[in-house]
Amino acid sequence: MSVENSQLCLPCDGPQSGGGEQRGAAGLVPSTGKSKRAMSRKNRVYVLRNFLLSQFPEHMTPESTILDVAGGKGDLSWLLSNADGLCPVVVDPRTAKHCHLIKSVDYLLDHPKEAALRAIPGLDTHQPLAALIPRLRQVRDESDDFNVPKHLRVHLDDRLVMAVKRARSVTFKNELTPSPSAHASWNSFWAEASAQAEASKPLGYTELGADSPGRITDAASALHVILDTRLIVGFHPDQATDACIDLALELGCSYAVVPCCVFPSEFPDRRTEDGDKVRTYDDFIAYLRRKDPLMEVTTLEFHKASNAR
Repeated sequence: MSVENSQLCLPCDGPQSGGGEQRGAAGLVPSTGKSKRAMSRKNRVYVLRNFLLSQFPEHMTPESTILDVAGGKGDLSWLLSNADGLCPVVVDPRTAKHCHLIKSVDYLLDHPKEAALRAIPGLDTHQPLAALIPRLRQVRDESDDFNVPKHLRVHLDDRLVMAVKRARSVTFKNELTPSPSAHASWNSFWAEASAQAEASKPLGYTELGADSPGRITDAASALHVILDTRLIVGFHPDQATDACIDLALELGCSYAVVPCCVFPSEFPDRRTEDGDKVRTYDDFIAYLRRKDPLMEVTTLEFHKASNAR
């Protein structure tokens, strides 16, 4: 199935793939380099958000489902949901928590002068979140609370891609309603995948209590969300990088993936065009590009990008 818009995004100062069409950078968070706030790694999510809004306008509607793969605590999805009124869904085995981001928003809402100062690009005090405060104030005033993004608490891996493929291969009553046999197969997979995610303990991550109220536990609802996806986003999805692209190709939807670590020991079957094992970042980019001949490569400008990965 054809893919509408496919993007492989690289840090502007990081290793490059060497070749391929180069589209313009998504946007630079300005700074003189003196401020920890302006240089913060946390600001990378705003660069990615700006890129998605500019490069995928056809999917920036409340009706388009966006999968935020390996979304962690869910900052990108929270911003897309509350600042942009979109329908993102976090796909991550970890619990999604937004309290730290909401705490920052509350501070800026309570200190409008400070928010106005931090919203000015080019200053060392620049904080991209501050520029979104007028919209976030409107959201809170209209609904008394912020939106909670939906959450599929599973690993996006080869098993999930194959389960979706099986569900799609069975005769459908209509596009988004699988037959009973497809339901049974998917339900079995979903129960196992959910249990595996809950039991997993990702390195360097501490669970923060109960699940997000946005978690989708019903198997049929989860399948519906996945089949309805129009854009898959993977920001440093690590082990899920292959699966992000494979699922997008299966669904025929757009995708934007920012590759990070290669993990050669975990994926020994990856091969370069010459048949060697994929070991370096450049090897990895070339390997990913062979998955989709229509894939485009672009750059995202992050501060200290060579260290961000």
